[in-house]
Amino acid sequence: MIATASSPEKRQLALDLGADVAIDPATEDLTQAIIDANDGRRVDVVLEMTGGRVTDQSLAALAPFGRLAFYGMASREEPKDVSLGALMSHSSTVSGFWLAHAFSKPEVLRQAYQELAAEVAAGRLRVISSGDYAMSDVRTAHEDLRARRTTGKLVINPGK
Repeated sequence: MIATASSPEKRQLALDLGADVAIDPATEDLTQAIIDANDGRRVDVVLEMTGGRVTDQSLAALAPFGRLAFYGMASREEPKDVSLGALMSHSSTVSGFWLAHAFSKPEVLRQAYQELAAEVAAGRLRVISSGDYAMSDVRTAHEDLRARRTTGKLVINPGK
């Protein structure tokens, strides 16, 4: 498993959580860094939520029959348009995911949450908390999130 994270502390957290390698996504040739981290081989799967050049260079690191799942755009930068010819030339697949669509399929969402809860209960997954904000501090929570001062999930606590 290869992770990308923007700071040494976040890369260390990724390693502590089980990643084999953690790369700075600001690396000039991220495509080559990903391939190098995979013992010189292109990768089979990319889970991508940064956007912009990170998405572009991650897509370029896919092996034939590789898949990229795009589920966010934290950088607020659009990736380049995907060339259908390029996808075909490597038999690649790109898919998008937005959690809001899952709410229209409650049975699928329920099953996914049950599986995640079981993994947490068994100790195979753990939730990383980055803060408990009062409802009156929602603006600060968003500012911290946007400025990348957080790691993990934020909680807005209406009882605070």
